[in-house]
Amino acid sequence: MVGKGTSEAATPKDTGAGPWRARAKKLKDSEAYDELLTFARTRLESVPKDPLANAYLGYALAAKGEPEEALTSLALAEGEPKEALTALLLRSRLLQELGKDKESATLLDEAFRRSPNDTTLLLALMKAHVAADRPADALRLAHHLTQINPDNVASWRALLETAMSVGHYAEAVEAAGKVLAMDPDDGIVARYQALSLSKMGYLKDGILALQGHLETHPNDRDGWHDLGILQVQNNQNAEALESFGKSRELDRSNPATLLALGTLLAKMDRPEEALEPLTGAVKLRPEAVETHFNLAQVQERLGNLDAALDEYSRAAAASESHVESAICLGTLLAKMGRLSEARSQLEAAADKNPHSLPLLFNLACVYSALGDHYRSYMAFKRLNHHEPFDNEAWVLRGKELAQSLGIEEGSVLSWITRGEDLYARGSYVEAHECFRRALDLDPQNAVARPRRAQTLAAVYNIPPDDGAAWYRVARMLVELRLLSDAMDAVSLLFTVRPQDPDGRVLVGRILDSLTRSSAALSQADICLKADPKHTGGLALKGESLLKLGKYAEALDTFEALLKLTPDDPTVLTFKGMALCQLKRGKEGLDAFDAAIALDPRNREAWYQKGLQLESEGQYESALQAFSRGLQ
Repeated sequence: MVGKGTSEAATPKDTGAGPWRARAKKLKDSEAYDELLTFARTRLESVPKDPLANAYLGYALAAKGEPEEALTSLALAEGEPKEALTALLLRSRLLQELGKDKESATLLDEAFRRSPNDTTLLLALMKAHVAADRPADALRLAHHLTQINPDNVASWRALLETAMSVGHYAEAVEAAGKVLAMDPDDGIVARYQALSLSKMGYLKDGILALQGHLETHPNDRDGWHDLGILQVQNNQNAEALESFGKSRELDRSNPATLLALGTLLAKMDRPEEALEPLTGAVKLRPEAVETHFNLAQVQERLGNLDAALDEYSRAAAASESHVESAICLGTLLAKMGRLSEARSQLEAAADKNPHSLPLLFNLACVYSALGDHYRSYMAFKRLNHHEPFDNEAWVLRGKELAQSLGIEEGSVLSWITRGEDLYARGSYVEAHECFRRALDLDPQNAVARPRRAQTLAAVYNIPPDDGAAWYRVARMLVELRLLSDAMDAVSLLFTVRPQDPDGRVLVGRILDSLTRSSAALSQADICLKADPKHTGGLALKGESLLKLGKYAEALDTFEALLKLTPDDPTVLTFKGMALCQLKRGKEGLDAFDAAIALDPRNREAWYQKGLQLESEGQYESALQAFSRGLQ
């Protein structure tokens, strides 16, 4: 920032600390940072390493956007009692701006050890720990603040805000109660209390708490808004409309309420009524993605396609990561017959969001509509790599490949003939796809089955009967998240070794990653039938049973596995989880402690231990466990 004055930096008549400080402070307060910079450097020429001059030099450098130089000067200001705390807090903020959150927290920690009862320092340190993702430390300091100032409402507000920011909603509710006991008119805290209750799963209690607050504070605009939000979550749409209406009566220009009201009306299939509040929200908050997106959806439902297109465009431009806007914009362009524009829009969005499967699906459909069947096929193929059991994508992929190759989709002979032709040309990937399609139509086809193995072997340069090599390829493909190809490689392994236990565990892990726990359990059972003591099979079985809620069977499986691998901390952690689900908390904690003794850096064991302690009401011990897990 350019300084505002020019005369104050003239050669001072008095170089004593008192007059110098007064002049420096005046320059700082008037934001005359250029003059302050010169003023501080002049003093340092005559009084080298002067902490007072370094403090003000640091203030000026920070204001002028030179954080690294500012940090160096501010570090030399510690010897100046009146500026030390201000300089320290500015150093902390600059470190955070530079992305050095942990260094910021460490700096404040050191100061806190010297001045453990400094409230300003405590508040800054709490915020630094939240920024550095140290929730346990932030809460520890918030509790300390309430202990040294138990009758200070600001201390309890700080605990409330910290607890909410790190997701400890039970403590937030308790802190809110303390604040409201001291200050019943604090509407913000009343809303925080209700929101914390809802986050804990006590949605109805949160609604009741807000309703009680609004009975005595009927003019709390934000209270009515938050009540409406909670009522929507509780499927009380009519009540929510009334709450949003009261919030709007108190302030007709609140964009958050207009957005919530319009979104709810659209959800209730009342798009004509939704149009007015959503249009108002867009005017008041033109930079917000959600307002443009929701208005676009309403315009599209009303048949106002040009207006919808404009709003989708604004939403997509406001945030490249808002994939829904890009998808809706592309599909609406396609619906309007503007296919080339749709393709350009979706391709650009896919470049920025390469892992969005819905985006990839819609792009594939647009390619198909444009007659570019090979690109459509490749897009569906990429989608199947990530979602190998997406049947719709699999069917469409086959249709697009058939179109691109000019063959009859439902004919086994057509697929085989085209596969032979592609194989002869050295196009092994496409040839493999053709033979696989033939087997989809005729799983026992005597020609396609060996040819599929041959083409895949050509792709990876592996003999079809080398089971060990196919297992290695399958593992590699799983690591690359090419799950469809991995399943093909495992199926070829099974043609050589049908009951291969390692292969069955690998398939089970693929299924488990797709949240198909029952199918994963079936693979574990096949593995254990071939080798009852296969540790990978037992681990897969136990974890699958745990996810399916069969806790007693899971516990039996983990105990059988521990007889084979007694010092495995991961298995001990899973055993503890099963015990806790069976309401055998003490035994579960013993299992977690055993796992931690074997591996003190076992984050999952610390986390699970913290959850169990928290469920027993041992909050301090739970915080310590969570803290250790985060280290």
